[in-house]
Amino acid sequence: MLDEQIAKQFGALGQPSRLAIVRLLAQTGSGGLIVGEIAVSLNIFGATLSHHLSQLTRCGLLTASPEGRYIRYRVEIAALNFLALQLDKQFSLLVADKNNPEARPSFASMLLG
Repeated sequence: MLDEQIAKQFGALGQPSRLAIVRLLAQTGSGGLIVGEIAVSLNIFGATLSHHLSQLTRCGLLTASPEGRYIRYRVEIAALNFLALQLDKQFSLLVADKNNPEARPSFASMLLG
């Protein structure tokens, strides 16, 4: 079951527009953004944006909070950190210098640019 959840989350991040949404929201911080702000920032509108936000929320990478007529989306930093940990566990052989883990970029820093 855990592997299925991880696969869904990585699958969601494998789509460029969704990755851009997660990156934008992560850079925005804990306040998140309302749908209109995301749309304008990324030039993704209407049903396309709604679909991407729905996919990211369903797999646990975003949370959605109604605020009057708007919906505010926030990135789930704990979910991104968990994915980074899983990636590290599964592919630790890729680490160039295991004695100096700070020398390599973290998954989260690579994801967020």
